Amino acid sequence: IGGLKEKLIAAKRGLIETVLIPEENEKDLVEIPDEIKKGLKIKAVKNVKESLSLALEAHPNFVKDQQKIVPEISWNDTAEVPHSA
Repeated sequence: IGGLKEKLIAAKRGLIETVLIPEENEKDLVEIPDEIKKGLKIKAVKNVKESLSLALEAHPNFVKDQQKIVPEISWNDTAEVPHSA
């Protein structure tokens, strides 16, 4: 990937803790200042399958937090969608 430094800076600004990068870019980390890498968990991945496995890994509080934000919806629920006149 290009712009690794900028992507890591954006991750920090977005309060992201874990960043997945292609294994091929792991060598580029030596060029990134430690102050940018500090506080980030940077994991090099081999392929998309590994990326998805890590990205979709359930966080212990994820389900509990999501239930607070998004109420359970059943197929019987309906929603009105406003239409412009």
